[in-house]
Amino acid sequence: MTAMFRLMKFDITKTFEDNISQLKEEAESIDADCAAILFEHLDILISSSPNEKVRETIKSFNTSVLESLEQLEGPIEDAK
Repeated sequence: MTAMFRLMKFDITKTFEDNISQLKEEAESIDADCAAILFEHLDILISSSPNEKVRETIKSFNTSVLESLEQLEGPIEDAK
């Protein structure tokens, strides 16, 4: 399966929330299931405090996303 991707650019004149909303719409148009998983766990990254170690926060996010992806049914296609 060949997917055609558009380049989404964040607009610095918009709020963070508006840009995230646009990202969500774009992601949902590509793969609704994966977009749902991404945005289900995105708060892990957004809500981390400056005092938290970045690597630990990213690892926690990645682990949570991976666990959700493993629960999806169906074959995983290689995106090339």
